[in-house]
Amino acid sequence: MNLKPLQDRIIIKRTVPDLVTSWGLVLIDTPSKHDNEGTVMALGQGRFNDNDDRVPLDVKVGDRVLYVDDDDLVKFKYKGTDYLTVREDKVIGVIE
Repeated sequence: MNLKPLQDRIIIKRTVPDLVTSWGLVLIDTPSKHDNEGTVMALGQGRFNDNDDRVPLDVKVGDRVLYVDDDDLVKFKYKGTDYLTVREDKVIGVIE
């Protein structure tokens, strides 16, 4: 991806849940446990602390993460693909 977020922003590609059950039933508009899960596609260099030192991010490109879905979440489309961007403090954790 040649889109570089600034400071502590993280670009995430949301995980799209499988909407077909193992029995072949198609689920439509069903809440999913994956609603706040995605893959880190790009990240900024980190924020600056009070001493003007850059604080590196705890996540890396390719990490699967859980994030908080609130008003600060920005959804956008880039080259035909849907992404979202959050600040690092909105990432709950890395899925291992």
